Amino acid sequence: MFSRLALCEGEWEETLTGQDHSEADWGNVQQVTITVKQIGNVQQIVITVKQIGNMQQIAITVKQIGNVQQVTITEKQIGNMQQIAITVEQIGNMQQIAITVKQI
Repeated sequence: MFSRLALCEGEWEETLTGQDHSEADWGNVQQVTITVKQIGNVQQIVITVKQIGNMQQIAITVKQIGNVQQVTITEKQIGNMQQIAITVEQIGNMQQIAITVKQI
């Protein structure tokens, strides 16, 4: 399913959602969502993979706000409570990279 939503002038959003039941390793439910939003000069890209079997979610977000760019990669594992977050922020000529791994 692919949809393009016109929000208003200079703003748009695209969403691509699909389900695949053929991958046995992903449990019985796999959902992939790709969302692109353009609001003026602010662009956001979100890629989300959800697995309901063992509750795994991966989200990749890219935000462009003027000259400020932020990239976030998040992986959550509810089964054994593992969360991985990778964040890259570009603010002017300052770049910050944060990698977080949580094991509970």
